[in-house]
Formats: sequence, C-alpha cells, structure tokens
Amino acid sequence: MWQKIYQTIQPHALWITILFHIVGLLGIVFIDLELFAGLSALNLLLSAFLIFIDDEGPSREFWRLFITCFLVGYTVELIGITTDFPFGEYRYGNNLGVKLFGVPLVIGVNWFLLTISAGFVSQNIFSDRWARILGGAALMVFVDFWIEPLSDDLDYWHWAGGYVPVWNYLGWYLVSLFTQNVFQRTLRLHINNLAVKYFFIVLAFFILLNIMI
Repeated sequence: MWQKIYQTIQPHALWITILFHIVGLLGIVFIDLELFAGLSALNLLLSAFLIFIDDEGPSREFWRLFITCFLVGYTVELIGITTDFPFGEYRYGNNLGVKLFGVPLVIGVNWFLLTISAGFVSQNIFSDRWARILGGAALMVFVDFWIEPLSDDLDYWHWAGGYVPVWNYLGWYLVSLFTQNVFQRTLRLHINNLAVKYFFIVLAFFILLNIMI
C-alpha cells in the first residue's frame, strides 16, 4: 500500500510543496491574512508527509529523527514560554493550531522540517561532520531570522516589548546544534531531494513575505 502511495504522490511532491507555499503567500498578502496564516499548521503537516514520501516511506532512522526533533522542539518551547529561557519572553498566538500547555503541537514538526532540510543542505556543502553540524544549525537560525519579523503579524508568537531579543538566535543555534547532531547520526547516509528543495522554498516564502507585507 505504501508503495502505491509513493508511486502516486512522489513524482508530484515538489510541485505540491511549491503550490501550497505560493497559494499561502498570495493568500496572506492579497486575500485574507488571518485565514491563510491559520493554515500554516496544515502546510507544515503536509510538508512533513511529502518529505517522508520522498524517502519511499519513513525508515526507522527517519522516525528516530522525527520523534527526537518533535520532542526536543516541543519541550524546549514549553520551557521557553514557562521560564523565558533560552529564547526570551514570548507567548504563542492562535495561527499554529492546537496547543498543549500553551505550545502548538505542530511546532515540533517545524523543528523536524528545519532540521532535516538544513541538514541535507549543509551535507551538500561541507564534507567534515562538525562543519555540517555547525553549518546546518546556522542555516536553521538564518530561516528563523526571516520568520521572526513576521511572527506578530501572522499571530504565530508574540515577543514581550514587541522586539526579538538577541539571545533568541543564540538559543535557536544551541538547540539546532543538538538536532543537527542527531541528524548526522541518523540520516547522513540518506538522500532526500525534496528536503533540500524545501529549505529554499521556505526561505524564499518568508523573504518574500517580509518584502510584500
């Protein structure tokens, strides 16, 4: 059954991913920001599913990375809104879907997506393992740098005082170092072309939103 799903969807996975992000971009900018920003959780779930599909079905290593990133991402965000460490003082809005203890569950999926996409991009750039880890973490922070100015408008999360503290990016980098290390331990021998392209799709999406909103 999984093979049939793979054969049906995989050839179109890239275009489905691009289409959803184009629709989201145009919908947020020109139609209804609240409505289309509220579909962000669905977009993240679809993207994760398509990346799993691109690997011909989730292997044991994929599940290990997904579960680790999900638990680490969710836990560190829960600590963050409870203690203001390691990112600073913030709270989540309503456009990232269902919350558990104030943290959207899909935030763990986002940590997985950024980890795997940045990990594969870094793997294509660097040959040394630690360079891949350091580079992958830097790429994750670079994406966050473009998301943060939009977080308030999109009702993703809201910073106390209305500005992003510098230590948010340091906190992001430290947590990303951990997830990138897990990536290198589990998926470094895998190939996932959609994950590489997903990184640039998401980066372009948020850069364009920063320009257009």
